[in-house]
Amino acid sequence: MTSHFIKSTIIILRSKDRAQCLKKILLSKGYKVIIEPIISIYSYDYVPIDFNKVDAIMFTSVNSVKILKSNVNKKAIKNIKTYCVGDITEKWAKKSGFNCVRTSAYSGATLEKAIIKNSENFKKEIIIFGGEKIAHNPIPAFKKAGIDCRRIILYKTIPIKNLSDSCKGSLINKNVSHIIFYSPYIAEVFDKMTKEYSLKDVTAVCLGENTNRILKKNKWKKVLTINNVKPKSFANSIMGG
Repeated sequence: MTSHFIKSTIIILRSKDRAQCLKKILLSKGYKVIIEPIISIYSYDYVPIDFNKVDAIMFTSVNSVKILKSNVNKKAIKNIKTYCVGDITEKWAKKSGFNCVRTSAYSGATLEKAIIKNSENFKKEIIIFGGEKIAHNPIPAFKKAGIDCRRIILYKTIPIKNLSDSCKGSLINKNVSHIIFYSPYIAEVFDKMTKEYSLKDVTAVCLGENTNRILKKNKWKKVLTINNVKPKSFANSIMGG
């Protein structure tokens, strides 16, 4: 293990609960890790849904699970097939009493395909629960496949005003080797917050091509693109790059 490897700091732009798995992996490999949530979540008033008319639920985030859990009776959703983008979201959904369907999907796009493949017996609608911003919208593909679906927005995200002192200090001292982006929106917010910093030697690690396009548009020189949301995929990409 080189001294550079030990000194490298990685910034994960995600909520603390969702970033913990990746943080543990990176710490075990000798990296320093800063979890830096740069958005706040604001829930909308929940409008009750008749789940008797629903065949399946798709969650695009942990925040969606938490909000819906606090607004519905477990009996109403216990038998409804539930699909989740990512293992962390699935873990929270299971813990919250949702009837999660295990698939081999590793991203929003691959989960979309898995749902379409398993939708032959769907006679009612699929509801996609998420926030205002969504990295991958499955509705066009669902409609093309003849699936009755709708999207319900449970919350909005608001950028924070200032980065933490530890994050600012690491950027100023140029100790950061990688910054991890999970969505185009996060890439846009972070770019606006860090115009005063030099990031030319930092590698951006991003989820999906849409996020990649935002980063390259904002003149990032080094970008690694991951299409698998699992923490190990991010860790392996960082160590390989």
